Amino acid sequence: MDVGLEKELYSKYPKIFSDISLPGHESRMAWGIECGNGWYWLIDLLCSNIMAFHLGNDLPIPAFTQVKEKFGSLRVYSDDASEYCDGLIDMACAISTKICETCGNSGKFRVENNWCRTECEDCREKRLSDKQ
Repeated sequence: MDVGLEKELYSKYPKIFSDISLPGHESRMAWGIECGNGWYWLIDLLCSNIMAFHLGNDLPIPAFTQVKEKFGSLRVYSDDASEYCDGLIDMACAISTKICETCGNSGKFRVENNWCRTECEDCREKRLSDKQ
């Protein structure tokens, strides 16, 4: 994800992304959010729902320890998340297989040459033509 979009998420949800700046703490969040810009709005919506639920129920806000693409879908790892939060994360990860990771439009999960990705037809065609 572009650094600018990452910074937007970090500033909007500092508690969820608190793991990026703990002194002396090695976190996989040090590598940033490792997915395409197309999932920005999905991650933003996930964070917003987590904040609303946890604040509304006076629960501690869980911190993400890693956010990335793996096998064509979004993966979000968190410490000390509630069951509800885990459900929101699972739902966002499932939804990501229907959203183009590159542009955010409706996408399709595909396996090509042993590589999994979720992308729209336009981004797929562009990726394939850029290879030539």
